[in-house]
Amino acid sequence: MTAFQEIWDPLLLGPFLWLAGLAGMGAVAYVLLRQVKVNNLKTFSWVLFISIVAALVFVVADLSRPWNLVNALTTSFFTGEFGLFRSWMAVGIVLLSVVALLLFLVALRHTVNIKMLSAVVDAG
Repeated sequence: MTAFQEIWDPLLLGPFLWLAGLAGMGAVAYVLLRQVKVNNLKTFSWVLFISIVAALVFVVADLSRPWNLVNALTTSFFTGEFGLFRSWMAVGIVLLSVVALLLFLVALRHTVNIKMLSAVVDAG
């Protein structure tokens, strides 16, 4: 079971919501800027990645036992107990982790010159 015990501390959830919103709106702005052919987005892409990682830190810190997070998620995935309606907190953390991975690829695309990475990130 992936049920987590949350603390619900506003000093943790407020910055999490702000940073996650910043990363989400920034990702939309990134796509729009790429569509109008703005090329110098290296700093912007790293700011997006850092903001989503900071958001993840705040949301994991809000758990009453954050050190159990990795074990709870992996166990629930491999035993087949992970479900969308069992723990919204777990689903949110997984989705934020996926977004963090995607934003890392975007930031890496602007930092190193790898043609395959550019093809994957710029597809669409």
